[in-house]
Amino acid sequence: MAAPQQAQGFPGKAGWDANAKVYWYQNNGAWYWTSHQSVYQQYAPQAAAQPQAAPSAASAAPKSGHDYTVRDGDTLSTIAAAQGVSGGWQALYDGNRGTVGGNPNLIMPGQVLHLG
Repeated sequence: MAAPQQAQGFPGKAGWDANAKVYWYQNNGAWYWTSHQSVYQQYAPQAAAQPQAAPSAASAAPKSGHDYTVRDGDTLSTIAAAQGVSGGWQALYDGNRGTVGGNPNLIMPGQVLHLG
């Protein structure tokens, strides 16, 4: 895993930067960026590390046969869990390999995934 990189004087806010395709976070007054969500979640405040609200009981039901548009901060694992995909992220990846490509860790906001 790549080490976080320090950015000099970044004036923005923490979270996913779709233009640069990196996560920004602040630690001890300095801004850092990383392309790894796990590193971002380790250093980001808990509220920022969990940008999505927990699904309600109604929305937690499986939504097989529907499509899902990837948003900033999504991973196949979080999408599969939130959408109740049987077989988890592996099944979601297998069913969307043509859209996702060869790296299941590299999904982009705006991609449309088929759920089941």
